[in-house]
Amino acid sequence: MKELPPKAPAILSETPEGLDVRMMLQFMEQSGRPVIHIARDERRLEEVKELFSFFSPETRIVEFPAWDCPPYSRISPNPRVKSKRIYTLGTSRGLRRKGRYVVLCTANSATQKIPPQYVFHNSHFRIELQQNVNPTKFQNYLTLMGFNNVSKVLEPGEFALRGGIIDVFPPGYGNPFRIDFFGDTVDGLRQFSPETQITVARRKRVDFFPVSEVILDEGSITRFRKNFRTLFGINQDDLSIYQSISAGILVQGIEHWLPFFYHKMELIFDYFPEAFVFIEEEAKQRISSRLEFINELYESRQANGSRNNHFEQNYYPCPPKKFFVDYKGLQKTIKVENRCIISPYKVPARTGVHSCGGKCVSPIKPERGLSKSSINNLPELIREELTKRNVLIACWTQGSLERIEEYLRDENITHIQKVENFINLRDSNNLLMIGVLKLAWGFTSDDLTVITEQDIFGPRKKNHYSKKKSATNFLKEFGELLPGDLIVHRDHGVGKFLEINKIVTAGRNQDCIALEYSGGTKLYLPVENMDLLSKLGNNEAKLDVIGGTAWQERKAKLKKDLLALAGDLVATSAKRKLESAPVLRYESKEWDLLLSKFPFMETADQEKAIADVLYDLESGKPMDRLICGDVGFGKTEVAIRAAFVTAMSGKQVAVVAPTTLLVRQHLAKFQERLQSFPLEISNLSRLVPQKSHPEVLSRLENGTTDIVIGTHALLGSKVKFENLGLLIIDEEQNFGVVQKEKLKKLKDGVHVLTLTATPIPRTLQLTISGARDISLIGTPPLDRIAIKTFVTEFDPVMVRQALLREKQRGGQSFFITPRIKDLEPLERFLEEQVPEITFTKAHGQMNPDELEKKVVNFYAGKTDVMLSTTIVASGLDIPSANTIVIYDAQKFGLAQLYQIRGRVGRSNVRAYAYITYPPNRKLTEGAVSRLRVFSSLNSLGAGFSLAAHDLDHRGAGNLLGEQQSGHIQEVGFELYLKMLQDAVENLERERGEPKKKKSKNVISPKLNLGMEARIPEDYIQDLNTRLGIYRRLSDMEDEDLNSIAEEITDRFGSMPKEVKNFFILLNIKDLCINAGISNLDCSEKGASIKFFNNEFHNPDQLMKFLNTQGPGIRIFQDRIFIPKKWGDEKTRIRGIQKLLKDLISLGEEKQAEVIPSH
Repeated sequence: MKELPPKAPAILSETPEGLDVRMMLQFMEQSGRPVIHIARDERRLEEVKELFSFFSPETRIVEFPAWDCPPYSRISPNPRVKSKRIYTLGTSRGLRRKGRYVVLCTANSATQKIPPQYVFHNSHFRIELQQNVNPTKFQNYLTLMGFNNVSKVLEPGEFALRGGIIDVFPPGYGNPFRIDFFGDTVDGLRQFSPETQITVARRKRVDFFPVSEVILDEGSITRFRKNFRTLFGINQDDLSIYQSISAGILVQGIEHWLPFFYHKMELIFDYFPEAFVFIEEEAKQRISSRLEFINELYESRQANGSRNNHFEQNYYPCPPKKFFVDYKGLQKTIKVENRCIISPYKVPARTGVHSCGGKCVSPIKPERGLSKSSINNLPELIREELTKRNVLIACWTQGSLERIEEYLRDENITHIQKVENFINLRDSNNLLMIGVLKLAWGFTSDDLTVITEQDIFGPRKKNHYSKKKSATNFLKEFGELLPGDLIVHRDHGVGKFLEINKIVTAGRNQDCIALEYSGGTKLYLPVENMDLLSKLGNNEAKLDVIGGTAWQERKAKLKKDLLALAGDLVATSAKRKLESAPVLRYESKEWDLLLSKFPFMETADQEKAIADVLYDLESGKPMDRLICGDVGFGKTEVAIRAAFVTAMSGKQVAVVAPTTLLVRQHLAKFQERLQSFPLEISNLSRLVPQKSHPEVLSRLENGTTDIVIGTHALLGSKVKFENLGLLIIDEEQNFGVVQKEKLKKLKDGVHVLTLTATPIPRTLQLTISGARDISLIGTPPLDRIAIKTFVTEFDPVMVRQALLREKQRGGQSFFITPRIKDLEPLERFLEEQVPEITFTKAHGQMNPDELEKKVVNFYAGKTDVMLSTTIVASGLDIPSANTIVIYDAQKFGLAQLYQIRGRVGRSNVRAYAYITYPPNRKLTEGAVSRLRVFSSLNSLGAGFSLAAHDLDHRGAGNLLGEQQSGHIQEVGFELYLKMLQDAVENLERERGEPKKKKSKNVISPKLNLGMEARIPEDYIQDLNTRLGIYRRLSDMEDEDLNSIAEEITDRFGSMPKEVKNFFILLNIKDLCINAGISNLDCSEKGASIKFFNNEFHNPDQLMKFLNTQGPGIRIFQDRIFIPKKWGDEKTRIRGIQKLLKDLISLGEEKQAEVIPSH
C-alpha cells in the first residue's frame, strides 16, 4: 500500500472503495489524528463501518446517521436513528479524550445543523451499580429528557415503572436496561431483550442522554415561542404545533423546528474539532444538490401553507438557512488543511493530489452462477495475484464462504486461511485469505488484492436474510383483549369483556374477568379459567343470554359439522398412507448447477421447505404439501426446485394459477431459473393466442412439453398429459367451486404442491397437519423487513413528495384506502395535488376482466400509481412498486397493515411505507395500540408470524371452505379451532391412535384451594400487561411454567406469595386435567373431587385406591370426599399434589410438579 505524504493531501485519487478505509487507517497511524468520514448515503455508511471493523477492529467507531424522515414533514426520525445520533453527540467529549476514533456520517447528516454541545454535556446522567439514586428524581429526569412512560418498553426513549424496578431504553444501546432499586440504592443493572423481556446481560454502569435533539424546558420553550411569533405571527385558528410545544408536549415531528429552540446551531465538525475530514467524491456531489432539494420542499410548504381543505393542516416551515448548509458552508466550517476528497478515479497530477494506485478488480463473471465452465479463470487469477501480493476473498455470508472455499479446494487451491479480521495479517506476504466482508466490488493495491463475491458471480441482489424472531408472547401481551371486545365463553356464548375485578371470597382476594351478557347480566370468571374464553374477532355480533338455549344449539350444530370435517381429515390421512406415487430423485451434478444459479442465500425456513419437498418426492407416497409464506419469501423457488426434480426425472409438471398476471410472473421466473437445462416450458392462458392452443395441447399430450404454466384453462377437458408427475397450485382458495372440483380430479395419483400467501395460524397448522403437510416460510428477507415505515397523520405535501420521488426514480406506488367511498375524494386529491403522475383506480366490485386489465397495465408500468382498496394486487410481485401510502390506517388490523405494506420492498431499491391517519382526529385505544405495535415492527422482526397470529382472531375460513367460514364468523376462530382439534382427537382415539393427554379444550377445572392466588396490582401495575400475563399463563403447558416464572421474576422482581400461589394453582389445575377432574374443593379437612362427566377411566383401580385412604371416605352421586388432616397451607398443597398424582398414576400417566422457586 502506497505511503501517504507527510502533509495530508487535498485529494486521494485512484482510491476504490475498500482501499479508502485502509488509507484512512494509515493516515490515523501516521498523524495520530481521529477521522470523520462523510459517506454518500446510509448504505455506504454501513459498508464503511464494516470495513473499519474488519481492517482495524481495535478502532472505536461511532455513527452519526441522517434523520430518516423527509425534511419539512410531520414525522419524527425513527427512535433508533435518534438514539445513534444522540449517543454520538452525548459521548463526544469522552470520545475525544480517548484519541483514536472514527466518526461516520453521511452527506445529509454532515450538512444539517444540530444543537450546541452544552445541551448534551449538561444533560448527561450516569447510573452505576450500588450508587445512591433517588428513584423519584430519576423518573423526573427521564420525563424532562423526553422519555415516554409506557406499559412495556420496546423502543429507545421509553421507560416503564414496576414498583422497585424501572425499565428504560436509553439512546445508544442495542437493548433496554432493567434497574432494580433497593430503597435509593441501585441493586441491579441488567440489559434485556425487548422482544422476550428476558435478561441478556448484566452491566456495571449506563449513561443517559436526552431522547430528542429538542429538550423542552422553560428556556427552550420561551425561545421557540419568540422565534415562532417573529416569523409567523399568531393565528389562533391554527396553532396546534405552537400550543402543544407551549404546553411542553414533544409532538410528532417537533425536530423540524429544531433551530427555534436554541440561541445558535452547530455542525458535527464542531463537536470533534481535532478530527480530519475525508469526503467521498460522490458525497460531495450529493451535498451540492442537497440544498436545492431542501429549498424546493420549503417553497412547496409555503405555497400550501394558506390552504385549508379536507386533507390539510397549515404548516409553518423553518427557513433552510437556519437549518442546513451547502458545500460552500461546509468549506467555511472545515479548514482546507483539515479535509480531503477521496476519489476512485484517476485525477490529473497537481499539488495536493496523491494517487493511491488502486484499481478495481475486473469482474470475472458478469452474470451470477457458479459452474466450472464459467469461472475457471478464478484459480488462475488467484495464483497470479499471490505471486505479487496477499489475496482476500470477501464473501457476503458464511454460506457463500463455504461454497467458494469448497470450489477452490476442488481446484487444488488448498492453502486458504479463514479470517475474521485483518488485525494480525498486516505484515503477511503471499497469503490467500477468505472471510465474511460485505464489500460490493474488489480492488487491487500494492500489497493486497480483494476479490468479492460479486466479482466472481456478478451483481448480487440485495435481499440478505435475517433470522426470524418469535412474536407470539409479545402479541399475547400487547392489546390482545381490550375493554369492550367481544369474547366467546365455551359454555355461555358471546359476551363482552369489561375489566378485571378483585372479588373477596371467604376473606381472600380473587381476580375475576368481568363479562357482560344480554340484558346487562354480569358473569365473573376466575382468571385461572381464562382458557374458557376466546376472542370473537367480530365486534358486531349479538350478545347471548346467560342460561339461554341459542348458544347451545349453535354449538351443537357446529359440533356435528366439525365431526364430519374431522372425519374427512382423518380419512384423507389414512388414505394417503395406503397410496403410492412415482419415486423422484435428482442428479447431484445437475442439482448443484441449479443451486449455483440461485442469486440469494436460502433462509432456514426455505431450506427446510425444500428438504420437506425432496423427501416427499422420493418417498413413494403422493405428496400433498402446502407451502405457506408471504409474497417475496421464496415460495416460487421451492416450487421451481420441485418442478426441476420432477421434470429431470422424466415426469411432467403442471403449474396452475388463478390469474393471467400470476401466470406471467411464474413463466418469467421458471424460464429464467431453468434456462440452462434441456426442459421445454410452455403456458396455456390468455397470454397464448387461441390459434396456438392446439399446438400447446398436442405437445403436452405427446410429452414434448416438460412444464406447463397456465390458468384454469389447464383444467379443460381437452387437456391431456402423457405422464403428469407434479401439480403445483398457486393460491387455490382463489379458484371457483367448479375449478376446485376439476383440480381434485387432476390431483389423483400425482404429487401435489400448493402455494399460498395467506398466513396460516400455527393452531390450524397443527390441526390439519394429519391430512396435509405444511411448510411455513416465515423468515423474511432483510430488505423486506427494512421497508422504511412512517406512521403519521395524513399530510398532502408529504404524500405528494413521496409519489413524485418514486416516479422520478423510475418506480411505481400504491395508494391504498380501506373503503370504496374514499376512492373518489382521493382521486380528486391526486388530480389537484399531484398532476404530474398518472394513476389508475381499481376496487373489488369491478367487473373481473376490467379489474385484471387495470392490474396488468399497472404491472406493465403504464401508470405511476395504483389507487385502490385492499382487494387489488394482493399476492402480486411488482418489483418496480416501492412506495405505498395507506390512507385511514387506523381502520386496519395488524395483519392487514403488515400484508398491505408487504406489497413493496421486493427489489434492491429502498422501499417506503406511509401509514397515515386523519389529522386532528382522536383514535380509539385499540387503533393507537395497533399503530404503535406496527411502528416498532422493524425492530421486532415479527414479520409474517405477526400476521399469522393476528389471523388467529380474524379467521382463515377460505382455507377450509365456505361453510366453515360461516362457522368461524359465529364462534370465533380460536374456539372453532379448539373444537375441530377435539373432534379430530376423538376420532383418532376411536380408530386406535396413540392416546394423548386430556385436552385443555375439554376440561377447565374449577378450583378452591383455600389460598389467595393472583397477580396483585402493585406487582404488575398496568392492566393490559397483567391481563396479557394471565392470558399467556392460561395457555401454558405445565412444563413451561418454570420458564415463565423466571421471566416474570426477571421483569417485575421477586414474586410475592400470591403470585407463587397462582403458579401452584396452575400446576394443580394441570394435574386435575390429566386426572380427568372438573371440580376440586380443598380445606384442612380434606378434598372434594368431581370427575368430568362423572366418569373415571379405571373405576376398579379407583375403588381399590380409595380403600387405601383410610376411614371417612364418602362417595356421593356426583363427587367423592376424601378426608385428610392436612393442617397448614403448605402441607395441604403438597398433599393435594400427591393425591392427584396418585390418581393420574392409576391411568399410568405421570405429571411433573412445578413450584416456582422465586
